[in-house]
Amino acid sequence: MMYDLVIIGGGPAGITAAIYAARKQMKFAIIYKEIGGEVAKTTYIENYTGYKNVSGAELTTIFEEHMKVFKPEIIEDEVSAVVQNGKYFTVTLTDRELEAKTVLITTGANPKKLNIPGEKEYAGKGVSWCATCDGPLFAEKNVAVIGAGNTGLTTVLQMIDIADKVYLVSKYADIKADAIMVEKAKQSPKLEILYEASTQSINGERFVTAITVKQKDGALRAVPVDGVFINIGYAPNTKCLNGLVALTPFGDIIVDEHNMTSVPGIFAAGDVTNAPYKQIVIAAAAGANAVLGIYDYLAKNR
Repeated sequence: MMYDLVIIGGGPAGITAAIYAARKQMKFAIIYKEIGGEVAKTTYIENYTGYKNVSGAELTTIFEEHMKVFKPEIIEDEVSAVVQNGKYFTVTLTDRELEAKTVLITTGANPKKLNIPGEKEYAGKGVSWCATCDGPLFAEKNVAVIGAGNTGLTTVLQMIDIADKVYLVSKYADIKADAIMVEKAKQSPKLEILYEASTQSINGERFVTAITVKQKDGALRAVPVDGVFINIGYAPNTKCLNGLVALTPFGDIIVDEHNMTSVPGIFAAGDVTNAPYKQIVIAAAAGANAVLGIYDYLAKNR
């Protein structure tokens, strides 16, 4: 059977894409191993339109229930490869292959981990990868931001307005973010920058209480904090493409205004792309935009 569209990924972009594809009466399937993506792992969400406060698990359930109203073909499996065959595509699963006129990649990106003691144990208990999501939880508290690129400095600027004290841990002798962001951050008396430092562990009891930092002279310092924001980048999930489409130097899929990649017929949406902001509402909108682009593409390439 030839599908009009195969959607790979079950996060906000993929689920929204499935809803739009169903409403356009496309012959499609959505494939995912776990639904929700990074959203399902988020403790509190206060910036998704229509919900003042909702957990990631609750929002994922709401997304899933909405999608299932349209009775899409859901395949719970992993995709190992997407291969181009002429103007169509073969999507390889564990024990079968699907043929499709178009493919939409919504496999997301995973925040890079420090892989240090306490990181996993205190995830959602003081450790976060998203200040936009979790920053308000640390009002008038002490926080550490690990990572001194643009993402880290964005978090610093957000948390300066919320927290009592912000520690920025940079492994470099300077800060790699845009100069205007650095200058603005340095103007705040709340900010203390730890240069040429590396975080050795995240410590706590029920919740985070401190981090242990190795300073440039080799000495260990215990820094008392209630929250830790890890902002050392994202790793896009593009393995199944095996280099088929063009990527940025950081591994993000490059898409145009219709969410099409460098290969006609392959589209991508959400955090796996070079979209500058990684947010739930933006990923969902991109999923809708991609399907509208796919619908037009199919109409022009019958």
